[in-house]
Amino acid sequence: SIDWLLGLTQQGNIGTDILPEAFQVDDYSSSIFEKNLEWHREASGYKIRYVPTTLPDLLKTEAVAEYEFNRYGSGKVDQSVRDNQLLLLQQRHPGSELETCMSLQHVTSFANGEGIWQGLSLAHRREQLQRMIDLNDELYPGFRWFLYDGKQTYSSSFTIFGPMRATLFLGHLYVIVNGIDQIRKLTDRFDDLIRIAKVHPHEISQF
Repeated sequence: SIDWLLGLTQQGNIGTDILPEAFQVDDYSSSIFEKNLEWHREASGYKIRYVPTTLPDLLKTEAVAEYEFNRYGSGKVDQSVRDNQLLLLQQRHPGSELETCMSLQHVTSFANGEGIWQGLSLAHRREQLQRMIDLNDELYPGFRWFLYDGKQTYSSSFTIFGPMRATLFLGHLYVIVNGIDQIRKLTDRFDDLIRIAKVHPHEISQF
């Protein structure tokens, strides 16, 4: 707390008492993929909120999934493609509700083949853009995709599975959040991203 930092109190550990129950950490292994699918199933009937690392998983083409995961080996690639297909099937189920939010610069960088996408061919990028247009039109309004201005704010990748849990992606580590107060804070942050969005779900395809 601020009081502790300023030396006004000696109770420096007051905020850490809830950490063992509120947080878990898991490495980037095959088990986390399986847990992710299980958490999506468990959250059926609740709204899932999602800030992706690159592009929304359920919209990715096989070529993009392979490009992203080729450094992990073929097993990881195959599993990623399969899991993305399962997420798409789940989203097509009546009653599924998923909101995703990311920076518009992520999309334009992908389209232009900039940054991490420099090695992905123009043909594969065009295929991916068209797939995102088609699936966005198909899945709306159960799937709602918002784009905010990355020059205005920043967000790391996280997913909120209704009121049950949230996960933060930290490269090779996932932080799993179970505390209701922490989940509520992340939900508030996600809602803030939507409030400042520059591109809304009905505008995504045109964008």
